[in-house]
Amino acid sequence: MASRTVSPEEIGEFRALQNENDPDTGKPFDSADRLLRVFLERNLPDDNEALYGFRATGGPTYQGEGDKLIQTSPKFRATVERLRSTGGSATIEVSGQRYRVMVQPIQQGDSTSAFVVTHDVTAARSTLRELMTTYALLSALSVIVIAGIASWSAGRLLSPVRQLRDTARGISDGDLGGRLVVTGHDDLSDLQRTFNDMLDRLESAFVTQRGLLDDAGHELRTPLTVLRGHLEVLDVDDPHDVAATRELLLDEIDRMSRLVNDLLMLAKARRPDFVTRTRSTSSR
Repeated sequence: MASRTVSPEEIGEFRALQNENDPDTGKPFDSADRLLRVFLERNLPDDNEALYGFRATGGPTYQGEGDKLIQTSPKFRATVERLRSTGGSATIEVSGQRYRVMVQPIQQGDSTSAFVVTHDVTAARSTLRELMTTYALLSALSVIVIAGIASWSAGRLLSPVRQLRDTARGISDGDLGGRLVVTGHDDLSDLQRTFNDMLDRLESAFVTQRGLLDDAGHELRTPLTVLRGHLEVLDVDDPHDVAATRELLLDEIDRMSRLVNDLLMLAKARRPDFVTRTRSTSSR
């Protein structure tokens, strides 16, 4: 009994069975038809496959339900007959369906049987397309869900940063009363607390600066008012009045000079605690 080789797994199993004995007699198979019958009884086709035995005598047999479309196709039978003696594979198209037909010939004397495997390529590709479509839809849905979760998480994480930006923008507009709402105990919360502390120091510094400017303005306004008042009532024809007014004006100018020098010293010091207020004590 001789055979030629083609590639599918069923063909390999069929060739292995050729080297075994007939399970009924315990002896080598006495005919190709008997070998075909035993193999078909032992094996079931995979999805989109069909197993056929083209016997030397009688019509073809098949395992399982078979494929009615290809069983009744003259093109299928013609392909099997063409490859029955040489073996091999071919692709045929029946009613828009593509099939891969693989033939393993079995020769005994002058008669030739054939083991045939058909694979429905169109159905297999359709299943693959459905799988790929399902995978693509699941992938797209996963991307949308992940993007939504990432956007929501990023929004929560960046919310303190946006509050920091808005508060800083308010400071640029002159509003020093805004503060960040601190929630949590993470690094962003520590940044919020530090920023609030900075705002407290800035507000305190600006309040102190305004107070200093108000005090300095008041102190400068007083001698200027005195100077104007005395100059307005000065009698230039009275030497005594001119001398007295001159002495008074020089005192006021000295006072203004000391005040300006003190302001310049505070500006150069650049320290808020350069001058501290203490209660003065008088000794008798």
